[in-house]
Amino acid sequence: QGRGVSVRRDASDEEMETARTLVEAELERASELARVNARGEGEEPDIAGPADLAARDGQGVRTARVESAGPGGALMLLGYDALMACIGLAVAGVSRLLGRSGHGLGERLGLYPREVGERLWSRRVVWLHAASVGELQGLRALLGPLRERFPEHAFVVSTLTGTGRALAANLEGVDAAVYFPLDSRRIVRRALAAIRPEVFLFTETELWPGFLSECGRRGSPSVLVSGRVSARSVRRYRWVRRLMGRILERVVCCVQSETDARHIVSVGANPSKVHVSGNLKAEAPVDDGARELVTTALGRLGVTSRVLIVGASTHEGEETALLSAFSRIMDRYPETILVLAPRHPERFADVAALLESGGMEWVRFSQLGDERFVGSPGHRIVLLDRMGVLRACFPFAFLVFVGGTLVPIGGHNVLEPAAEGCAVLFGSHTDHVTEATHILLAADGARQVDDPAGLAEVVEVLVRDRHDADAIGARAAQVAASQRGALNRHLEVIMSVVGAGKDPLGEHGGRGVS
Repeated sequence: QGRGVSVRRDASDEEMETARTLVEAELERASELARVNARGEGEEPDIAGPADLAARDGQGVRTARVESAGPGGALMLLGYDALMACIGLAVAGVSRLLGRSGHGLGERLGLYPREVGERLWSRRVVWLHAASVGELQGLRALLGPLRERFPEHAFVVSTLTGTGRALAANLEGVDAAVYFPLDSRRIVRRALAAIRPEVFLFTETELWPGFLSECGRRGSPSVLVSGRVSARSVRRYRWVRRLMGRILERVVCCVQSETDARHIVSVGANPSKVHVSGNLKAEAPVDDGARELVTTALGRLGVTSRVLIVGASTHEGEETALLSAFSRIMDRYPETILVLAPRHPERFADVAALLESGGMEWVRFSQLGDERFVGSPGHRIVLLDRMGVLRACFPFAFLVFVGGTLVPIGGHNVLEPAAEGCAVLFGSHTDHVTEATHILLAADGARQVDDPAGLAEVVEVLVRDRHDADAIGARAAQVAASQRGALNRHLEVIMSVVGAGKDPLGEHGGRGVS
């Protein structure tokens, strides 16, 4: 059920702006619901085990695979498209009422500003897509090398969120940053006709049936990069196997691990097009601007070495656990500083309210950017209220808790802090990063806890014994280094795909815009 948004004919500018904000929020919610509905829910299907996975020959993975998509997949796709078409009509109506300039509604309908068309005119295009800020890190690893290999191509990056779009627009080498279109056939066709990608690269779990189907119809190859498919996702895909088989048949899949390869083949991917290529996030470069910003900001607190405990990509409930753990050690170890980095920017205000209610002295990272700011010994907690700078904090940290693991989210990137030599700490909910956490634990490069009490205990032990914490961090760095090579493996696959499709410029040699 969506929330109705209404405005009076004589609404003020402030009321119109509020309505626009509500529409944007409902639109992002509708997109997420549509993606979940496309996956479906169900019980655990039979998945090929390790013994069923044949040895890779460098060309792909061979394993048990679901039955052919057949007519059932076509019917499911029609039903899915009807649902998305209804959402598209509703959005179009609201867009006309409220106006779409500068608010992304037009882009979600496949209508792009004229300047986008001018940048892309008569150029071959590589379209890269990431859901949000976290997934953009993997694309950053690809952008530079792809530009070197295809200097004449234009690069378009799309995201689902406003924060992600803003970050994408500032990435070096991006010609245009846009919102991803609603997954309705008519809207998708309009978007593809405007941008005309030679190849579409998408990250991790962004399996949009309508978009991928239309790319296949146009002859534009689609490549999943740094793909991951958890056991939980496989359960969700059970009831839409025929649909997934239909859209994945022609998709080239570069996945993070052998487990991901088995999973994605079990839901319909073509085994000959599945490649175990590793995790691109492990090789994403740290942005020089972010590094300089963080160094300057932390310097105003007197931070020049590894004294930080970082709560990275945290979710509701995890900040409370970290604050409780920090309160146990902060008086005995006055040089230690806690940095809280919520996963989603809309939670910055909630975490700020939590800090206010706790009575401890704290500061926003954005305040540290002010040259007039004067730090004090009491500033022991920092709220990282800026996106895109978290990784630049890791060189100043000796211990990093990775969020989404104490609560049932599935976890976030554990290899980024490991690569910087931090001791890595996480909870028991690691569905999204199972393989990486197993490797770290096996190498004694991480610690795992079950609950907030366990978190507080491990934090206290590692703060008290910095030698042990540093040794764990060194082993974590070795694990991260051993995982390198993902970038070259991805590039090898992508290079074999680019140019294999139809001429994206078609007979007209240009592209359409709104």
